[in-house]
Amino acid sequence: MERLAHLCELLREVNAGNWREVMDAFRRQTAFEGRELGDEWKLMLQKVGTVAREEAVLEALQDTGPGRDHRARNTLEGWIMTDAATAVAWVKAQPAEAQEILNGAVIYGLARVSPTEALDYALRLSNRSTRDWGIGEIVNGAVQEGGFRRGEEFLAAVVDRADVGDDIKQRLFQDLARKRLLMDRLKNSPMDSLQWLDPYLTGEHSPAAPGAVMQVVAGAARDDPAKVLQWLDSRAERLTAAQTVPGYTAALQAIYQRSPEEFTHWLDANPAHPARDPLVEAYTSELIAGGKSAEAAQWITSVHNPQIRQRIEAALTKANAQVR
Repeated sequence: MERLAHLCELLREVNAGNWREVMDAFRRQTAFEGRELGDEWKLMLQKVGTVAREEAVLEALQDTGPGRDHRARNTLEGWIMTDAATAVAWVKAQPAEAQEILNGAVIYGLARVSPTEALDYALRLSNRSTRDWGIGEIVNGAVQEGGFRRGEEFLAAVVDRADVGDDIKQRLFQDLARKRLLMDRLKNSPMDSLQWLDPYLTGEHSPAAPGAVMQVVAGAARDDPAKVLQWLDSRAERLTAAQTVPGYTAALQAIYQRSPEEFTHWLDANPAHPARDPLVEAYTSELIAGGKSAEAAQWITSVHNPQIRQRIEAALTKANAQVR
């Protein structure tokens, strides 16, 4: 805490006339103490960017020492978070090589002041790795700067855009869902995440990624799997096929942990449910692993999916061969 307080005091003293001297003193101090202080250096460079703007970014780019790109990006982040329009326009006017170095910083900075602009910028990038990293950073930046509500506002602004693909919307939703799960876990209220998910279950073009549905349902099912199963049943018509299997799988796996009898009863009572065959495969795998091959074999005839049936048969054949 004392070190952080000292840094905050130092940052308040940085201005357009002394930033080089302050950085040099900070560099010598950290070297003398043998500390790397990555987070503190990031804050220092971002502060320099707010006061020295393009001058500091250019100086970093012209440096030939180690950490040049890191220094340039962190400095640009500070400038963008102070004057995004001017900073982004300046980056766009730079040579392609410099833009490649700085594009990640543009997205990082914009995510904290204008997430939708950050997404637009990322989608225009030709470098796939930077674009993919950037899209993953946007929700984090929006929530970090403006709280979870800011993340929800950003997602709402993107969901109805025809120029943004469903895959991008689902990825952004997945990132936001992780934040929501963490919040509700810390509050010890996982059922709240389930209620948060509810309005996003909108059919074919739902932004709720299957993986996110599974994670949210699994979190709630640890508390009350039967209630979660009822919740899924009441929304069955709103769930897409891609959401149904992971959602029911998560709920029924939790039921199995509490009552294997209740789990198998559900399998018997729902022979045509889209989640049934994947669940039978998971169940028979556990039976085989426990040496109950004969019991696992009894389920094969009830499996409708030929690929799943073949996998179960192959697992049984392998297990029986090992016994011999």
